[in-house]
Amino acid sequence: MRESGNPGQIFLLASTGADMQDLDAGINVDGNAATLSLLHEFTLSRKIYQLNARGAPESNRLRAELFEQHLLAKYSKAAFASPTPHILLKFGDDHLGKGFNILHQRDLGNFVAELADGEGTRSLHILVLGARGTHAIFAGYAKPLGHEPFVMSDDPAYKWISPAVADLLAQQPDKYGKTLTHYDLRSLRFRGIDFPPEWERIVYSYDLFVLIPELSPGSLIQ
Repeated sequence: MRESGNPGQIFLLASTGADMQDLDAGINVDGNAATLSLLHEFTLSRKIYQLNARGAPESNRLRAELFEQHLLAKYSKAAFASPTPHILLKFGDDHLGKGFNILHQRDLGNFVAELADGEGTRSLHILVLGARGTHAIFAGYAKPLGHEPFVMSDDPAYKWISPAVADLLAQQPDKYGKTLTHYDLRSLRFRGIDFPPEWERIVYSYDLFVLIPELSPGSLIQ
């Protein structure tokens, strides 16, 4: 796998049913609570990836539930240790909105919003996107990241952003400066505005929208 860079050769993805039976049998001989927990996590992750490879939407539901279960376990400990715990989450924009996301799943963001409502407090959901710049892209297992220029509104999934970025894209890159544009989406709700479907989803899924003129790539987190 290191030589080819092909992530499909990792045991999580390449293992067979017979491999998993051998693994279960070996760990069940003398596995302790920690190894049994790891085996459970591995088995569920393997199922998620296999379903995703087949294009099954069930993979997204199982992944979202796993996010939620881990968060609740960590949050319960934090709530026990502090009367006013605060949590900051950073995920892709498909995961942290309220309600059903673009994958037709109630994901982590909706769980956080419901948890906050149930505890009589609030959650704040912030969407952060760049108008253009350079992406870091996966170039193979254990390989250096590649770099690729992008304009966000050229992505079919982000065509909706065009009205927000039009003025920025009309300028020359060296004229951008570093000024962020901040939209309070809450002020647009329940005003009888006839939004296009994608804007309606964004307005009601997120509270704030921060638009960065230009992004540069980060490094891979190991």
